[in-house]
Amino acid sequence: VKNVRRILKYIRDNQPIITNELRQKTRFSNSNVAAIISELSASEYIVGEAKGNDTVGRKAIAYSVHPDKNLIIGIDFNVTGLLFVITDLSGHTKQEYYCPLLPKVHSARILESLYQTIDSLLVTYHGQVIYIGISVQGSVDYEKGVSKYIDGFTGWKNIPLQELLEERYHIPTLLIHDTDCRMRAEQAIGVLK
Repeated sequence: VKNVRRILKYIRDNQPIITNELRQKTRFSNSNVAAIISELSASEYIVGEAKGNDTVGRKAIAYSVHPDKNLIIGIDFNVTGLLFVITDLSGHTKQEYYCPLLPKVHSARILESLYQTIDSLLVTYHGQVIYIGISVQGSVDYEKGVSKYIDGFTGWKNIPLQELLEERYHIPTLLIHDTDCRMRAEQAIGVLK
């Protein structure tokens, strides 16, 4: 699993990239890289395209993260509204949708808006979403996936947001504090990459 993740990360960070470059960067054997590339291609995590050259013989295949499969719904929860972003595994945005919230809105209305928007996105991207990530203000219990409170919402106390979404959609979900989320995103796809 670590080797597969490592290859996928190199592809994401250096796409398009050919097999020889992957082998050099990872120091894996040709057969190991080929096996992992085959697995990632079969699972539609990556796509390959023949890289043109003027020489005779087989053209190199350059691999990139599949732009239309294995998508992530990112949700930014804050007191002014919910921002939904659909991205591929490279962090490229496919769609954004903003759902404004009224001041002191009740938690039941927030959850209703959340479900309606996710339902709509899952219809649009049927079978392509593999993960949901939620960034929230306020106190978060990471281990339990609970949003403890958000000051601007009425009745928002100890909401098991991660569990609610996983049970409803059967998609792995991560709940994280908004500041930590920004830091992780910056490390993964920002200037700190």
